[in-house]
Amino acid sequence: MTRIVSAAAGDVRAVLGIGSGPFLRPWSHGSLLEETGRPHSRFALAADGGEVLGYAVTRCYSDWAELLCVAVSADARRRGVGSMLLADAETRAAASGAARLLLEVHADNAAALAMYARRGFAVSGRRAGYYANPRGDAILMEKNLLEREGAAC
Repeated sequence: MTRIVSAAAGDVRAVLGIGSGPFLRPWSHGSLLEETGRPHSRFALAADGGEVLGYAVTRCYSDWAELLCVAVSADARRRGVGSMLLADAETRAAASGAARLLLEVHADNAAALAMYARRGFAVSGRRAGYYANPRGDAILMEKNLLEREGAAC
């Protein structure tokens, strides 16, 4: 059974290989480790037994939050893991007082764009040439969280 838990410093090595793929810019060990100690950050793991299936990083600010990363291992994709991580990010952000959850996604990442749209995110802008590898624009998306409740970041 897949569950979402907070990551600790000892979990960082388990997620390093997950952050690869055509649209993912891998986070370094140091960057991920830093997130485990940030007071307004949620570094969440999706785990099934002892296997880490994915992770997400969300930062909560005074009245908004930003989803910095969602990554799911190749063999766990299309099984709802990304949606579970996203739901956790939404719940945590709303509970922290965020009215909006913001994110950016590569314009060519059709799977991610579809997942975000299904979860109620709307396109709010575009950053031309934002991504270098692969080259492309960033689509900015946001979701209104005012009706959600849950635990804090």
